[in-house]
Amino acid sequence: MDSGTEMDFQVIVKNEADLRIEIQMPEAVQKTSVFEILLSSKTDGENPAVYKYKASPDSQALITPEETQTEGVLTAQKGLYALTLDSLREGLHFADNFPGICPGDDLKLSVTGYSASGQALYLPVTRAVETNSLFAGLRDQGGRATYISRMDAIFRICPMRFRPLGEKKGAGERRLAMKSFPPG
Repeated sequence: MDSGTEMDFQVIVKNEADLRIEIQMPEAVQKTSVFEILLSSKTDGENPAVYKYKASPDSQALITPEETQTEGVLTAQKGLYALTLDSLREGLHFADNFPGICPGDDLKLSVTGYSASGQALYLPVTRAVETNSLFAGLRDQGGRATYISRMDAIFRICPMRFRPLGEKKGAGERRLAMKSFPPG
């Protein structure tokens, strides 16, 4: 990078096995830069919850709110930082790590990069992206709702068998009471 030029980095939404934001850059930029990441709800403009992270070569940490536990949410690899927003993996569920934002809200995320090298100070650069907080978004490529596939994955992790009330429970089964309600 030449003095006075923009930092070279990209912010990309990845919605595959996990919903995550990747900040990608050349390794030389990563070694001399600090990134500030702000995450908030776009849907709920009155909601003051903002999650602020700092990513640097030495550490990746949540700055505010302090009472939120988010171990493993922000990680580093060569040439990138990854912020996991939602996953089926233990400890990386959206509602657990971002309790101040309603699951299903549209999110806005801004990343500001600051860099200094030797005697040069580079201009800060901000990049922004928006996404939905639901894992796999609201709809997949074919336009089908993905809530069902998410629930299917959850029930594979925690299977249940449904049976009429009054029937005896078998070994290893959980009892789930089912009631019928009048229409309307």
